[in-house]
Amino acid sequence: MTQKKMVSFRLDEDDRVLAKRLASRLQCRESQIYRLGLLQLAQGLGPLLTDPAQLGEVIDLLIDHRALFRDRLAMNTRQYFRMINLIPLRGTTKLKSQDLELLLLPDHRIGQEIQRMSGNGSTQAPLERRLKQHFYERYQLQRPDSGKVRQNLN
Repeated sequence: MTQKKMVSFRLDEDDRVLAKRLASRLQCRESQIYRLGLLQLAQGLGPLLTDPAQLGEVIDLLIDHRALFRDRLAMNTRQYFRMINLIPLRGTTKLKSQDLELLLLPDHRIGQEIQRMSGNGSTQAPLERRLKQHFYERYQLQRPDSGKVRQNLN
């Protein structure tokens, strides 16, 4: 049997009640709920754990989970920048801090900033698609849906 370590962390009362309720419904211990949550988070954030990571996968992850990073983890641009620069990436491309700032903006401002930064961008496309297009074009990345390298417009 694996020896387990005791860990202590703080939770809001609502989070603690939720974990207790889930454990009751699933007929398991509360600690199993926390482990399950950690495993689910690790699966969802897999590209951050891959060495070396693909920049396109990291960008997709940052865009898809931007509300988690912005709202739940309350990350700021400096934290984003340090996190991204600590991830071993294939190639030498590093994300610019102004692009990372874009991910921290409220949704209604992101489209305006993409328009301002690139001078183009369809306002009809969904926000996630516009963000991904901006990053893929800016960093000349291969788009997973097309198999083509997009030319940098900047």
